[in-house]
Amino acid sequence: MPMTSMNTSVPQDVREPIRGDQERSARERLDALLLEGLNSGEPLPATPAFWRQIKGEPLKKLGKKTRR
Repeated sequence: MPMTSMNTSVPQDVREPIRGDQERSARERLDALLLEGLNSGEPLPATPAFWRQIKGEPLKKLGKKTRR
């Protein structure tokens, strides 16, 4: 089912606590993801070859999709 959105105007004194709550939730999510990454296994060295491989994988997938 498609989602719809609705915009509502609220006074400034209400906006700030809402934004603060959103920022706090985002920070908590980021912290959880960082901890998950730290606990995910042995670290890999981030060499130039590593970054070339990381950058090349999406390009390979994109190339396969466009060649069909």
